[in-house]
Amino acid sequence: MMKRVIPFLCVFMYFMSPYRLAGHELPEVVGILATILAIFGGFRLHLEKSYVLFLAYMWIVPPIAGFVCGIPGNYLQALIPVALILSTLYLGLLLPDANKNYVLKYYRYLVYIAVAFFIVQEISYNTTGIRPTLYIPFLEMYYQGSDEMSFALSRAEMDRSSSFFLEPSHFVQYIIPYFCIVLSNYIKEKKGLKEVLLMLFVIIWLKAGIGFVSLLVIFCFFFLKSGILKMYQRILVMFATIIIIVGFITTVYKDSELISYIMNRSSEFSMEVDPYGAQSGFIRIWRGYFIYGAMDIINQILGVSAAGMEAVSKAVYIPGCRYDGSYMNGIQALLVSGGVVGLILFFNYIIHIYKQKDNTGQCILIVMIAIFFMEHMLNTPKMFLYILLASCFNIPSLQKTKK
Repeated sequence: MMKRVIPFLCVFMYFMSPYRLAGHELPEVVGILATILAIFGGFRLHLEKSYVLFLAYMWIVPPIAGFVCGIPGNYLQALIPVALILSTLYLGLLLPDANKNYVLKYYRYLVYIAVAFFIVQEISYNTTGIRPTLYIPFLEMYYQGSDEMSFALSRAEMDRSSSFFLEPSHFVQYIIPYFCIVLSNYIKEKKGLKEVLLMLFVIIWLKAGIGFVSLLVIFCFFFLKSGILKMYQRILVMFATIIIIVGFITTVYKDSELISYIMNRSSEFSMEVDPYGAQSGFIRIWRGYFIYGAMDIINQILGVSAAGMEAVSKAVYIPGCRYDGSYMNGIQALLVSGGVVGLILFFNYIIHIYKQKDNTGQCILIVMIAIFFMEHMLNTPKMFLYILLASCFNIPSLQKTKK
């Protein structure tokens, strides 16, 4: 029973991202449940040495550096960093022993359930003007102060569907690893073209900036991995092709609805703050670097820990920016909380596991890092999902050696 339940919970965690339970994010609750079942199921804790080094550093050094430098914060809470501990349990208990065949099987089922509902939403909205939603009514919604009815109504009136998720970008992040899997399988075996095209169509139709960037990263990855030309020639061809395609599309098809929408969304990558317009792009992609740049040099090197992130965030004033909280993307969170040292140690861990994967697993990890530059992903069930799925594609010779 555990052999099936735990893999399902592992890929189901992020599916529950729209909800809270008693004030706690439901993916974390599902993750804790999976961890408890794993302990009772006889799973043993196993952590890569490179991760242990990252864990020890993040738990000890940044809190001391922040406290000694006088950064305000609750350093008693820093003694029990919940997100770091949960992420460690996922990676140490669930990742090594979860049955990878069931992980891929259940993940595929959930992807297709989400995609099928997305298609139903789009067909309904484009034919009747009504977008059905299926949020669970007796659970708290992720956004505080929002109940299921009001949230479902707001999503029904949006111009883009998001399936069972909070928003289109969350949905696309859930299915991107599956696109890596089916595309890699098609490249290797020349099978499953229809599935590749279906997933490509859904990702493009979602019109999420993260989806477009992820597709670009995926295609560049597989082109660079191909045996065509020499490496430096592949790099030159890749950049030239990107420039030509972007130039062609934005000139010849600039009046089409989809291309116009994409070009308008590209403004989110601007470093300039629009005091009266949308600021989500600036906040997600750029704001954290301004905060990091304003920190003392010792904290830039060693970090301020999670306990000091809110204080250093509020200490920086960016003219026109209407948000002063501690939200940052994954890279910025590493830099601010762990400093340059924490960033290096984290990438040392990712590089270590990257070397153990085949092209499919490596592609998933590369896309994860790309998303780190745009979304909060550090020590979350979403990060665990990507690393878990990548771990299903170890290099066969390494698997035999470990056995």
